[in-house]
Amino acid sequence: TLRKSAAASLDALACLGNDNSFLPHLLPHLQEGLSNSDPWVREAMILALGAVANGAYKGIEPHLGQLHPFLLAQLSSSGNDSLPQLQSSAAWTIGRFSSWAVEQTASGAQPNLVGTMTETLMSRLGDSNRKVQISCCSAFGVLVEEAEELMIPYLEPIYRTLVDVCLPRFQGRNLMIVFDTFGIMAELIGKATGTGS
Repeated sequence: TLRKSAAASLDALACLGNDNSFLPHLLPHLQEGLSNSDPWVREAMILALGAVANGAYKGIEPHLGQLHPFLLAQLSSSGNDSLPQLQSSAAWTIGRFSSWAVEQTASGAQPNLVGTMTETLMSRLGDSNRKVQISCCSAFGVLVEEAEELMIPYLEPIYRTLVDVCLPRFQGRNLMIVFDTFGIMAELIGKATGTGS
């Protein structure tokens, strides 16, 4: 699609240059678009932010203290202002910045951030839109890969959500992603995945 091609182009541009040559041109547009009242404009900017996450990480990192709560709020939004595409892009972008969230939690700067992300992503797994479900489950898988043992305190509610919400409702590709997430958790967290109730 045109959206995916545009995101791939931004990713390529961000990876080619350094932050000083690319970000000064992009940041004003991101700032303006992320504060726009039109959810379609915000969705496009969130998609752009996620697309440049790898190549422009160092330049975006100082802004993540403000951007990350904004992304979580966009994912959690409901009502007239929420679009499945917006929530899906927010989940995908949150996943792209999981390493930052894990660093914040591990360093003690934001000790509950991994827990907050887990809670938010788990709450959206019950969404009626399949794309939101897929994006949240995929972002959660990325978070687990980054956080590893930092996920141990949250295993009980994670399992409850995956078993009680996802397994009965998901089908096809979504169900495969849930099983993949279980596998990632077992591989990276280890013995703790088999303890408790």
